[in-house]
Amino acid sequence: MAEQGSKQVGVGIIGAGKMGRIHAFNLAKGIPNARLVAVADVVEDSARKLAAEFGVANVFTDYLRLVENREVQAVVISTPTLQKPQIVKFATEVGKHIFCEKPIATTFHDAEQVVKSAQKSPAKFQVGYQRRFDPLHVKVKETIESGEVGSLVLVRSNTRDPLPNQAQWPDLKNSGGIFLDTCTPDYDVVRWFCGSEVNRVEAEGSPRSQPDQHTVITNLSLANGVVAQVDASRMASYGYDVRVEVLGTKGGIFTSPEAAKDIRVLKGSQEGVATYSGYPDRFKDAYRLEMESFVDCILKDADTRTTALDGKAAVEIAAAARKSMQEGKAINLPL
Repeated sequence: MAEQGSKQVGVGIIGAGKMGRIHAFNLAKGIPNARLVAVADVVEDSARKLAAEFGVANVFTDYLRLVENREVQAVVISTPTLQKPQIVKFATEVGKHIFCEKPIATTFHDAEQVVKSAQKSPAKFQVGYQRRFDPLHVKVKETIESGEVGSLVLVRSNTRDPLPNQAQWPDLKNSGGIFLDTCTPDYDVVRWFCGSEVNRVEAEGSPRSQPDQHTVITNLSLANGVVAQVDASRMASYGYDVRVEVLGTKGGIFTSPEAAKDIRVLKGSQEGVATYSGYPDRFKDAYRLEMESFVDCILKDADTRTTALDGKAAVEIAAAARKSMQEGKAINLPL
């Protein structure tokens, strides 16, 4: 983190929902080198409430006005996914630094457009794949790179959300469904751990988990020979559950859902139970650390850890998984 007393980055948040509030809290309370200066949301009451909570004077219902505001050097985009590509396009044209929540788009074509927009601008662009900043996932990555478990053979990652009530089912029109909404962080983790691209995708969903196949499995083959499996569900009645498992030629790495800091490196076997209420609780530190990193990249003119290309790759895998399930066959990448 950059030293206190250095120049602050003025940040505006577009989208005053749950993720917008998480980022607003961190920017206002936890990152000395950032200053939350503006909030925008199409629902004026939501924007005003969030702004009032953190003492922000600039409130907008039109994101264009926030992006054009002179106090805003960087924008955090936490809107519904369908709206992100157009916001990115405008923000890059104006030259603002961008932190974009995942996924970056609902289609592979739109993800490509986001990458093109980001590449045209010298400003920083970071995707909100917070697991790359989560101490537990970082520890797994470091253990893999140390060679302690040998060469990778298999990676498993899962995200299981608590069962929502009927009124809370995701808006499929704006979110793109479970492969985009829920699985892209796992797809990103697989690419990150393996240091390789996915070249084959096969997916299926449980017919018992309608609507929109709310329990799915994706099998992935990577270019370096590692195989991976991602499972996701929005029907975990026992609580929020995020885990990874890595198998190498000399041993395995295991995490359990109730421990956010400890991993098991085994040449043996064991396991655990979920105690987190949801992602804001489980990834509290990671959300702050990713935003700290974004602000530091702006101040130090450094490359961000999660780029538009990372965002595009995860969307491409999700699009292939959806296509695989619809067509009942494996899909080769690139699309």
